[in-house]
Amino acid sequence: MHRQWKPLVFEQDRRDVYEIDKLAKQIWKETFFKPIFPNITQICLNLIKEHRINKLSIDIETIRKTIEMYADQNVNNKMKDLMENDSISEPITDIYQQCFEIKFLQDTEVFYRQQKVPSLESNSIIEYLILISEYFDQEMNFGKLILPKSKSTFQLLVNKLEEIFLPEQKLSIIMDKMKAIISNENSQDLKRVYEPVSRIPNISNQVIQLIENHIYENGINTIERISDNAINDPRTYIETLIDIHKNFYFI
Repeated sequence: MHRQWKPLVFEQDRRDVYEIDKLAKQIWKETFFKPIFPNITQICLNLIKEHRINKLSIDIETIRKTIEMYADQNVNNKMKDLMENDSISEPITDIYQQCFEIKFLQDTEVFYRQQKVPSLESNSIIEYLILISEYFDQEMNFGKLILPKSKSTFQLLVNKLEEIFLPEQKLSIIMDKMKAIISNENSQDLKRVYEPVSRIPNISNQVIQLIENHIYENGINTIERISDNAINDPRTYIETLIDIHKNFYFI
């Protein structure tokens, strides 16, 4: 019977007829994995969205373990085997990426694109930085709790937030303002603006570099001005260095 059945299947080009072991896998796929997986993912994404909107306490441990299940290589291989390519389903190359990561980042972008933020043209740059630094803080702290360290999703999340809130035009406006504050050595403004800036990875690194360059150039110029006298008067040289340190200590 088996010998007769196989040629018949090939002749009729039947894609819905399987040997017993393959049939068992197909039943598991069609009745369990296909319906359950999208539901599990959507439940996790809905909880994350609820947390973002209402700041409600959610079962972080369950979400983390569910996401780790997607990322586990052994689980990944077994699921890909059960959900192997056929005439109906698309090829599965990465369970974690296709079932969670892509949708998670898409949901993140949709949510934050809908948030109202102050315009840099009509509002204080500090107000803008304070607000977006809160978003960065919220997402990065939450991401550290639920996202697997073995995956690049956390960095992709940070990149996505920078793409939304710090496009090239806005970043240029912010950095020009920061240069002016640093050049004027306005300690109060610098303290106010640096607190939110320090929580935003991309801007933080650039601002630190601006501050370091300003202090270096100021120090070099000051020392060059007193260099002739300092050669014969070491005390002048030492006192100048102390003054430079005091001047920029607040930074």
